[in-house]
Order: sequence, then C-alpha cells, then structure tokens
Amino acid sequence: MKFSIETFWPNNIGRFINPEHSNIKKDLLEYIDDYMKKNESKRGGENINLFESDYTIQKSESESIKKLTKFMSQCFFQMAIHTNKKHYKNQDLSCVIKNMWFIKYKKGGFVLPHDHGKCSWCCVYYLQAGVDSDTNNGSTYFYRPTRYPREEKDFGSLYNYSTIKMPAEEGTMLIWPNYLLHGSMPYQGKINRIIFSANASVFEMNDKKQNILS
Repeated sequence: MKFSIETFWPNNIGRFINPEHSNIKKDLLEYIDDYMKKNESKRGGENINLFESDYTIQKSESESIKKLTKFMSQCFFQMAIHTNKKHYKNQDLSCVIKNMWFIKYKKGGFVLPHDHGKCSWCCVYYLQAGVDSDTNNGSTYFYRPTRYPREEKDFGSLYNYSTIKMPAEEGTMLIWPNYLLHGSMPYQGKINRIIFSANASVFEMNDKKQNILS
C-alpha cells in the first residue's frame, strides 16, 4: 500500500534551556526587586495574587536583561526556522521583540486563559520555580485551538486532547504560536514563581514590515 501523510497548520511548542541561567538569575532577581520598589503592578490584585511589570522591559539597559533578550531572540529564530522549514532557504532573518514583561506570583497566584495578538510567537521563561512545581502546581497550560469543544476518548484521538500542561522548570523557556490559549495553574510552592514573557515577530530582512520597532 502506497500513501503519503502531510502536516498542515502545526501547533509547535518549543522547550529551550538557557545555558547562562545560573549566571544571570541573581542579577535578574535584583532587577525585579528594584523595579517593584519604584513601580506599581500593571495587572493583578489579590484576586490573582501577582505583580506584573509594564510591557517594555526589553528596552532596559540592564546587562542581564540584554543577555536574556538575546537568548530569547535566538530561540525565536529556531522556532520560526523549524516551523517554516519548507520556506527557509538560508535567507537573513530579523527578530523583533515587541513586548517583554515579568510576573512575580505570590502563593496561589495564577493567570487566566488568554492569547496574544500582533506577533507570531510568544514565550515564558522560568526565572524562579520551586522543585515542587509539577503539572498541577504552577504549570503553564495550553488549550487546543478549535471551534468545537468536542473531545473523543478513542485511541485515534490521543494526539488531540484539549489541554496540555507543562511544568515550570528554572532556566527553561517555552515558545508557542500567538493564537494558542494559555494560562498558569495556581502555584502553592515555598518560593515565589517568577517568569519573563515576550511577544516576537520574525521577518525576512528584505521585508518592509520589519521596520516595526520593538
């Protein structure tokens, strides 16, 4: 029997490990503490128990922030090239990080399901997470993109279950397409869960759209 199977509209989620995490963690924690002393949270309150920065952290002059954004950009390139490998011909690419922010969760803090617009890829970088993090404690979850809330339980549909939970691991970053609904499970660990997030687009260098500034 001859046949072929092709994949369309992939929903790739990348997991990247930062080899420089231990070298920048302390400085990033100090940056966050200093920021929180001078600024109010952009979102939150006791209902979701967290502090969120503004969305322009990528413009900071902090050397550790610069190192983190460089790592993020390298990972966004890898996601874009892998997902669009049929179209990649070694052309020059430009990564624009449009927004970047951090969230410091207190005990029980969480973020409700949402998606992001005006970018191609989104990410979460786990700066701090306790060893007690797991799929039900402080994880990031994703919903299957579908118009119909229908979930079959047969073997043929195992690949297509509606929710995926990925535990938070320090020094690790997840990247996903902007349209995936996602949120965070409440974290009941002994230390505060702290993350950086960013939205990015990847352009071909000759694409006039690339002049959108971060």
